[in-house]
Amino acid sequence: MQFWYEYRDAQDGLKWKRCYGIEHWTFDPDGRMRKRQMSGNDVEITQDQRWFTEGIDVDEVQIGDYEKGDILHGNP
Repeated sequence: MQFWYEYRDAQDGLKWKRCYGIEHWTFDPDGRMRKRQMSGNDVEITQDQRWFTEGIDVDEVQIGDYEKGDILHGNP
């Protein structure tokens, strides 16, 4: 499963960050989760770069282009 979310951390002055990554879940036959593996990246963003805010349709955001571009080069 691919995921992304935005948050602010009180430990660093409430700067906005976006976490994105992939999770893999394994379940036992009885339906209980047996194993969860997650790989994620936190990227500092500005208020203007937020996706999860009024007026932004997250289904229209070009995630692939964004992630391959500035974020990977340290320029969110």
